Amino acid sequence: RNCDWSSDVCSSDLLLGRPLSEALLARGHDVTVLSRGARSAARGVRLFPVDRGDPSGLSLALSGQRFDLTVDLLAYDADAIHRLLEVPGFDPGRVVLVSTGQVYLVTDRSPPFREADFDGTVIPEPEPNTRAWHNWTYGVGKRAAELALGRASVARGIESIALRIPAVQGELDGESTGRLWAWIERVLDGGPVLLPEDGAQPLRFVYAGDVAE
Repeated sequence: RNCDWSSDVCSSDLLLGRPLSEALLARGHDVTVLSRGARSAARGVRLFPVDRGDPSGLSLALSGQRFDLTVDLLAYDADAIHRLLEVPGFDPGRVVLVSTGQVYLVTDRSPPFREADFDGTVIPEPEPNTRAWHNWTYGVGKRAAELALGRASVARGIESIALRIPAVQGELDGESTGRLWAWIERVLDGGPVLLPEDGAQPLRFVYAGDVAE
């Protein structure tokens, strides 16, 4: 997990990696996982233990490799896209970038968002090292990753898509953020469930297995 900011915005690799691998394996596909560690790797995958922030390591693992489909769970900025697609002789096939609705929340638009709202003006950077700043950095970084992938797709003739999914929950959440567990405990102990802003702010979650499918 190559994340430099708070874990609540860096969990898609762990929550989605294993379900996605298992879904592809179940359909008879050969699956290769590029990861710094094997903690969340499904059985039956080929593992490349590489830190994607290391260009030489990426080149060593991927140079000359060809795939039908590449699903990128860990591109948090434009540099991550550039490092991956600039590996000599690497053919990613179709590319799916797992992005986030956060790309809208850092603009001057208000929810509910439509796809065209991506073109809104990005709000000013909040005070560094605050929660608002971490979320802003995440959203701005994902926007940059999407734009970098779009430009690379045009230049290289690659088919690509960015999936802007909501907050992901799944069985592996306890190994990453643990953000769901407090709610489960409260439901189980019968206590009152506290809603931010008296429930006026709607929030949508998605199950990791559904995203993988």
